[in-house]
Amino acid sequence: AKYTKLLYKKGEVILRAGDPPSGALYLKHGFIRMSFAAPTGDLLVLHVFAPGSCLPMPWIINDTPNRYDFEALTPGRIELDVTSRQLFLERWRGKYTIDG
Repeated sequence: AKYTKLLYKKGEVILRAGDPPSGALYLKHGFIRMSFAAPTGDLLVLHVFAPGSCLPMPWIINDTPNRYDFEALTPGRIELDVTSRQLFLERWRGKYTIDG
């Protein structure tokens, strides 16, 4: 299978800062919070991903190590499709061009 379906419940950690992603994630249902712990100990929320989002983009685009925590935010279910970084990039490059 090219894609694997992943399900999470509210509060479950999808990816921790410093952990390598298991693949490129496509958010099909629910919302995901991207955050990090500041040196003061405060939780800083950087972004909330909605359905249709792909993550973690810095890793997908140029293999940048993940520095953020991703957590399921929605009550009920969070549904993601995961695929290899390589397959995601092949499909993405075929769909979008820079030269317009």
